[in-house]
Amino acid sequence: MADLATRAAGRYLIEINTGTAIAPVWTKVHGLTSYEPSFDVKTEDDTDIDSDGWTSEAITGNGFKASFEGLVKGDEAGGVFSLDPGLSALIEASGQSDSAGHVHIRHRRKDGVSGRAFNAEYHAAVKAGPKGGKTTELQKFSGDLMGRGEPVQLSPLIGSGQFSVGVGAASAGNFTLTYKGNTTANIAYNAASSAVKSALVALDDGFAAADWTVTGTAPTWSITTPDGGELTGAGTGLTGGTLTVTEV
Repeated sequence: MADLATRAAGRYLIEINTGTAIAPVWTKVHGLTSYEPSFDVKTEDDTDIDSDGWTSEAITGNGFKASFEGLVKGDEAGGVFSLDPGLSALIEASGQSDSAGHVHIRHRRKDGVSGRAFNAEYHAAVKAGPKGGKTTELQKFSGDLMGRGEPVQLSPLIGSGQFSVGVGAASAGNFTLTYKGNTTANIAYNAASSAVKSALVALDDGFAAADWTVTGTAPTWSITTPDGGELTGAGTGLTGGTLTVTEV
């Protein structure tokens, strides 16, 4: 069995819904150094006099949970540190009560490993916060996600699913994007992110608006594809600029 392939741990993309249940916005949680999802099986001994002394555990229920750790990361400008939006949403939920303390999470493997233990979407109560440390150490955080109900199995990612799309110094014209063999209609060089998203949503690929995330303003947009597939494009219609589509 020495020739069996293996996979490294930690090859996850973890995202939190920062939108609504009807119109989710999937935001990546940056800075994670460890993410450990697991099932929490509930059992009860159903031994009887015919068991001859052997215990017999019957499954009476199941649960889902995940433990995580990471480094506090974000943007810093003018001496002000802004916490990563995904990380902020995760940690802030821990300081809430009632339903405000619940989060909508999904995690997927980036190396093709399949199965519900590795690729799932679920709701959870969250307990998280910063960890102590010395002045010579980086600020860390840790916590637990305690599942609410049965997780939904997802497909693993093909790649990171995150792309930077730019048109450089384009002053006019348009470009197109291609996903899973389908090409968008022309997109203006200075299109709003909502217009770029609309063009992608219009593709006949089986994905809805909630499956795409597009942010940024011309000349650069950040796009997250629905299932990690490759995004490409053509910029022959641009004037004074070059289209770049880079996986990040």
